[in-house]
Amino acid sequence: MPISRGWAQNPYIGRFRQANSDLFVKDELSASQESARTNILAAARTLHFMDATGLIPNKRTLDVYPNQDLNNGIPGADHTSSWWDPNANQCIVIDEPYPNATSTQERTAWAESHSWHLGVPKWEGLYYPGMTKAYVATDASRGYDFDALMAKIEGISKALPDEEWAGNSSDGHDVFLSPLSISTNDKKRAIAKGTIYRFASNKTVPLRSWNDPTNERRPNASMPIEVHQKVARLIKAAQSSNKVSYGTFEKLNSVKSKLEDWLFSEYDKATTDKFELFYYGSLDKTDPLLLKAATKEGAISILQEVRALLAVHYVSCEPLNKMLKKLDAAINAASKAK
Repeated sequence: MPISRGWAQNPYIGRFRQANSDLFVKDELSASQESARTNILAAARTLHFMDATGLIPNKRTLDVYPNQDLNNGIPGADHTSSWWDPNANQCIVIDEPYPNATSTQERTAWAESHSWHLGVPKWEGLYYPGMTKAYVATDASRGYDFDALMAKIEGISKALPDEEWAGNSSDGHDVFLSPLSISTNDKKRAIAKGTIYRFASNKTVPLRSWNDPTNERRPNASMPIEVHQKVARLIKAAQSSNKVSYGTFEKLNSVKSKLEDWLFSEYDKATTDKFELFYYGSLDKTDPLLLKAATKEGAISILQEVRALLAVHYVSCEPLNKMLKKLDAAINAASKAK
């Protein structure tokens, strides 16, 4: 099974990484055995689906919308996953709402209006078999063999119900080694990151407690509160610019989210509660940064200022460098805007 370009974005297998050819590992610690089973069963259904259809995860989020227009989404869309047919270079949408969320007639009318195929297989789906209803959709204008895909999907066997769980658990943080986990590196890759105790270093510190499921780290420094406020204002101004593409907007959302995590790790709740929202909420309509961001040069200047502030107030380290790369990509994209 090939690792897709969109593997990490998939809601069902994105929580896992392929440690070895016969082993997938979930680095996050589950809150309970039931939660762990739910994640494992969802991943197993997804791998079965991929094997039966030949589809792979698709990371291009706009592909699920006809003409890549956010206003053209499936009516009542819920639990949507995006797939890619590598043989036909075609996006396939699987949407799985609860049965009463929207009518099939409404979705059929939507598909006809956009010249898309829409199928409702007997297959139980990926998200919540037996409780949600699966719809399959794709662009019909490109001559895609939709009937062949639907036949493959209809041929998928019934999902494994939770009561037939055949796995077992062990106490503590024992490492499970698959038959092909033989070498030293194989065994290292098999260790779930959520079980590793993290210490502070000269450059980074754990973002949260030692058993945080993501084991993320942040720079071993604290940016002043007033600088956090300024950076937040600058990013929100940049996101208002029509010189910023949807992809760049999403990159800046990622930067904002991470900076907010760092903020709440750097300062205690008693301190942060003294202030209003930092990285979310809107700017005052009279904020001069909004006018500045309306021009290409202004948007670029704002993003460059964000980058400079972060580079000054944080120590150089991998977490910061990843963030700066996203800002560099945003600046580059803005420079190419018309």
